Amino acid sequence: NLVYEFEDLTIDFEAMTFKWKHGEIIFPQTKDMQILKLLIQKSPQVITRDEILNEVWGIEDYPSERTVDNSIVRLRQSLKNQQVYLKSVRGMGYQWIVS
Repeated sequence: NLVYEFEDLTIDFEAMTFKWKHGEIIFPQTKDMQILKLLIQKSPQVITRDEILNEVWGIEDYPSERTVDNSIVRLRQSLKNQQVYLKSVRGMGYQWIVS
């Protein structure tokens, strides 16, 4: 699925956008969207930083785990800090949660 609809947010992976019901459209970075897609598709499973690095960057271009954390920070900012969506699981990784 390329479009996911939540209460006041539509995430469109084809258009690479977040669309808010009040009309605002945000264009996150490509890697950030790839991380988000992985988290949504595997929800509610917790995804480790290593899994994210392998899936999004691959073995050829393997940055540090901190790169994943920075992407999560940017995603949270784009998602208006909706912590109910992107959850940090201490010592494990990240999880997409929808209440």
